[in-house]
Amino acid sequence: MKNSIFFCLAICLIGVVSCSKKDNASSFNLDESFTLGYNATAQLDNKPDVKIQFVQVTEDSRCPTDVQCVWAGRIVVNVTFFQNGTEQTGALALGDITGTSYSDEFIFGDYTVKLLNAQPAPKSDQSLSLTDYKIEVLVKKSK
Repeated sequence: MKNSIFFCLAICLIGVVSCSKKDNASSFNLDESFTLGYNATAQLDNKPDVKIQFVQVTEDSRCPTDVQCVWAGRIVVNVTFFQNGTEQTGALALGDITGTSYSDEFIFGDYTVKLLNAQPAPKSDQSLSLTDYKIEVLVKKSK
C-alpha cells in the first residue's frame, strides 16, 4: 500500500513538472499575433534559432481606466530578439509617443516586431507588479 501511494505521488510530481515546463514554452507563427507574459520567451515555429523574450517594462504612464486624464500616457516595454546566435534588445511603445524616438515597431535582422497591446490596463486603486504584464505582439518578415 505504501509503495502504491509513493508511486502515485511520484507520477503526480512528474506530471506537475511536465506541465509547468509546457506553460513556460511557447511558439509563434509569422503574421499571427500572440501574447507573451513578463520574462517569457517564444520561439518561431519550426525555427528554434529565432526567439523573442519580453524582458522589461521601462515606463507605464497610461491613464487608469477609472480616471479622466488630460494625457493618455504611454507604455514602453523592452523585448529581446534572438536570431542565428545573436541577440538584440529594443523598445516598443504604445500610447502618446509624440516627440519621442519610441515606436510600436522594431526591426530585428530579418524580422519586424510590432507591439499591438499591453495588459492589464492600469486602475487607480491597483498597483501592478511586473509579473502582471502581458504584451500582444506580431512578428513578420522585414524583407
